[in-house]
Amino acid sequence: MLNSTLNFKSKKGNAIMDGLYVVIALFIIAFLILGGRNLSTEMNDIIQEDTDISTANKATMQEHTDNYPDIFDAMFMFFLMFFWILAVVFSFFIDVNPIFLIFSIILIIVVLVVGVNLSNSFMETSEDGTFENASQDFPMMMFVMEYFLQFILAIIFSIALALYAKSRAD
Repeated sequence: MLNSTLNFKSKKGNAIMDGLYVVIALFIIAFLILGGRNLSTEMNDIIQEDTDISTANKATMQEHTDNYPDIFDAMFMFFLMFFWILAVVFSFFIDVNPIFLIFSIILIIVVLVVGVNLSNSFMETSEDGTFENASQDFPMMMFVMEYFLQFILAIIFSIALALYAKSRAD
């Protein structure tokens, strides 16, 4: 019984769910980046106002605060591409029967509905007063989250292509 639960080759239905994991991971990372920007900015303001902290330390903190958007905007794009490639590569190694295409289509619809809801909630929250200033500093991340449905479709399509478009050797 334990061997059957640890057999990854029998987990054929989980390939499309990888797309859902990518969607949720990107959503969480985007919120963490916005929250980190707000925290970094608030800490920088406190440090700049403190008279007990040296000028060199204030300059270092200001430099880190200024570099935060560029670094984390690029990091978000790296995670997007990394998760996408990882999901496609893992999906390629799954040996799946074409009969599972019907179940995959149902799972794709679920992933799209979840992705659209996450995208809408992210866009509403990022335009809120708490994250409004921070969200303007991340143009690439905001572009991806604004067009999240199109990115999800591309990710899911490439996963499905890796699953079903390979030749069957057996």
